[in-house]
Amino acid sequence: MWSFGILAFEVFAQQEPHSKSDPIQIGQLIRNEGLTPQLPNTCPTDITSILKSCWNIEPSQRPTIDQITQQLELSLLQFKH
Repeated sequence: MWSFGILAFEVFAQQEPHSKSDPIQIGQLIRNEGLTPQLPNTCPTDITSILKSCWNIEPSQRPTIDQITQQLELSLLQFKH
């Protein structure tokens, strides 16, 4: 799910996360300090919540694709109203 969160980040932020940093350093910071991409202020709150849950440092605490799908469907319904 981490990768899904990164892909979704790239869609909403229209940029690669940590693109100007050394990939080895970034990997270490993710593993050791839980570094995640900085979400833009324009990212909807519900999407921010989904992405942050995808980046939970503990893999067993990340949502499943079914859970993400349900959350996205609810967000879409709220957006339509």
